[in-house]
Amino acid sequence: MTNPNKPPENLLTTKEVAQRTGKSMATVQKWLRSGKLRGSKIGNRWFIAPSELPAAATSSDAPTPSVASRAATSDAPTADEIAASRAMDFSVEEFCRRTYLTEIGVLRFLQTGRLLGDRSGDGSWRVKAESLDLPHLRHLIRP
Repeated sequence: MTNPNKPPENLLTTKEVAQRTGKSMATVQKWLRSGKLRGSKIGNRWFIAPSELPAAATSSDAPTPSVASRAATSDAPTADEIAASRAMDFSVEEFCRRTYLTEIGVLRFLQTGRLLGDRSGDGSWRVKAESLDLPHLRHLIRP
């Protein structure tokens, strides 16, 4: 009997393709659904032949930079810049630019207490910088 969790011989899973291309699994799945990348769906899982990957993704001399290596470049903020950004409050618009939340999402999170913030004198919300450290928001912070 075959193991349903093991990919067929010589085929890659979406996770393996994502690692090789430096893209997210969601992006790989979107490529598969749109036909940009060819693969086979077995049950509810996609499998991709290595020959279907873009040449740059399979070439060992032309790796795609990973998120970790991009974060280590000189464009990454310094520890002082990170500390300074945490020491201020943000408008709803500013907080949206720092996260993947929409303005409506930020306002809902503020109203339900999932974000830390206060209303200013003119009635607009200010989001406290400590909100960026909340565990339930870590996956929503832009790199």
